[in-house]
Amino acid sequence: MVLKKTPIRKISPKQREKLRVWAGVVKERCEIIEGVYGVPICEGCGKTFSNSSELWYKGGHHLDGNRNNNTKDNCYVCHNLCHSIITDNNLNVAQLDFYLMYKVCWECLQYRPEDERVQNGLKCARCTYE
Repeated sequence: MVLKKTPIRKISPKQREKLRVWAGVVKERCEIIEGVYGVPICEGCGKTFSNSSELWYKGGHHLDGNRNNNTKDNCYVCHNLCHSIITDNNLNVAQLDFYLMYKVCWECLQYRPEDERVQNGLKCARCTYE
């Protein structure tokens, strides 16, 4: 079986402009958070951003789900990992709520809604007792 090379799809100028505007909104929101806490942090888990892994890169989440609503009031700055947890679990979050801080086990990286609080903010009951 021979695999054909497929060309990488180019981003349209319209989409490129949307992404540019959204990046500006995320940057502006980070500056607001940095003004409050002294350092830009994830609004989901409260941890700082890192370039060590793509999971910990800074990203943004549209609070109302409308990807065309690129305003700072609709922007939730979070790690790529936290964004995946929010969208995969259909979570309703609000700016600076740190909703995931005690709901994600940082040992197994799973969202644990059944645990009232993840033990010490780090491990879920399953990881603690294994």
